[in-house]
Amino acid sequence: MADAYHLVIRFIHILSGVVWVGGIFLWSMIIAPALAKGVTPQVRGPVMQALIPRISRYFGIAGPLTILTGLWTMGLIVGFDGIVPAFRGGEWGIALGAALVITLVMLVIAFGIVIPAGKRMLQMMPKPGAAPPPAGPPPPEMMALGKRLMMAAMANMLLGTLALLTMVWAVTARTIS
Repeated sequence: MADAYHLVIRFIHILSGVVWVGGIFLWSMIIAPALAKGVTPQVRGPVMQALIPRISRYFGIAGPLTILTGLWTMGLIVGFDGIVPAFRGGEWGIALGAALVITLVMLVIAFGIVIPAGKRMLQMMPKPGAAPPPAGPPPPEMMALGKRLMMAAMANMLLGTLALLTMVWAVTARTIS
């Protein structure tokens, strides 16, 4: 029974990590560029108003869940009192420590930059039923927010890739040793 429990926790960890990092890639490489360049302001506003709250919740759950289930999995492997010492010893612990630091930085970017900028962007958009925005480029503050969001998303794509690489490193180190 303990093995099944461990597999469920590990599965949730892997699934939430895939959802988190995959979602960052999907948003940054496909959805955001399509909304920025390929959609009129009259369409972009309502779509963004529908997506931003959902995306914020999605990442706000997937990121912390990935980290918590990763620590939980580690606790199941080494014992919960052995988590901190495990980070200090051996290649496996170093790789997991690097992954933890990277994912914590990703969370800081998400909760410190992405979510507040998305909320601010929503506040600047016309409310449903209001007059549509004028044709032409968005206001400068909205452009600045969009650039800030894209920079944060690109940073999290890079960090998410590094986190995945450190997890591969950790699994390889654990399997070989």
